[in-house]
Amino acid sequence: MSSPYSMATASPSLSANQAIRAAFGEIPEVQAVFVSHAGGTLSVTIAIPDFDLAVQDRIYEAEGELIDSFPGAEFDFSLVFLQGRQLREIMTPSGVQIISK
Repeated sequence: MSSPYSMATASPSLSANQAIRAAFGEIPEVQAVFVSHAGGTLSVTIAIPDFDLAVQDRIYEAEGELIDSFPGAEFDFSLVFLQGRQLREIMTPSGVQIISK
């Protein structure tokens, strides 16, 4: 199923999922990213190992760039701190996993 969102400012064929994968894939600490599309909103859950302000700043910058790249899209970002636990121990992921490390 293709996404209704395209990144018009960078490439007409770059989907939102591809852009999200590219943006967060460049941040080594990001261990998992899940994306779901519901009711016109792109829900993005990002998992990182621990609370780290420097990593969070890079994530927030990537989120801002995504929002700017998809002006008609509604985003809902969530950040999860694993703190030594497995992702499935602290949440039930929903959507499509687009990054897994």
